Order: sequence, then C-alpha cells, then structure tokens
Amino acid sequence: MAPSPTGAVFQDPQWLAHWGRTRRLYFDIGASQEGGHGAMVFHVKRDYNHTNLKITPPSTAVEPIMFPSRLLTPVKKHYWTTELEVSCIVWVVRKIRHMIEAGYGITRHIPSSYVCKTRARAICQT
Repeated sequence: MAPSPTGAVFQDPQWLAHWGRTRRLYFDIGASQEGGHGAMVFHVKRDYNHTNLKITPPSTAVEPIMFPSRLLTPVKKHYWTTELEVSCIVWVVRKIRHMIEAGYGITRHIPSSYVCKTRARAICQT
C-alpha cells in the first residue's frame, strides 16, 4: 500500500511539539490594546545549545508547544504598556502553571525580572 500524503505529514510534524518536563521551557509574550494578550510557549530543538539567555533563540531552533491568546476586558484596554505586558505574563503563567511547576522556566522580560528581585521573591522563585 502506497503511503498517503497525509500520512507523510504526520511522520515529520512541523507545527506543535509535545511539552517535556526535563526540557527548558520558554515563553514569548505580546500584548497590545488592539490585539489583547498572546504568547508562544516553546522548547528549543534538542541539538541547539542556547547558552546566551539574553538573546531569543532563532526561529529555526524553536519547537512551539502552544499559542494561547485572549482579548482584553474593557478595563484592561486602558492599561499602559508595562501594565499590559505584566498582565499578559500573569495570564500566561496561570495558563502554563502546571508546566512551570513541573519543570524549569525562563523569562527575559526585564520588568518581570525586576519584580522577582524586589517585591515578589516568594512567588517568582522556582
């Protein structure tokens, strides 16, 4: 029996990867008053060595796990940029909390790093 074109697609998936608790977990966020909250939760490919965590991995090294998104409430549409970004981080962390608690998570978002260093150490420590 000849392989079907659909079967070939599933043998080498190019879209979503499964989450692995032993792999480093990343998330990249985007927040705007028009578009709402959006994120990409991902791993990097196993053969890619991501050592400089201040630089986002190249798109060719990313294995996306999920793309959560939502619209803003009328109140949040009046948030300033930093408030929008922090509310997006809070929302994403709530959505992927089970992954973060079971594994290891990293953010390169400067305002949230500052919050972790000052006021909310007990909440942000892993």
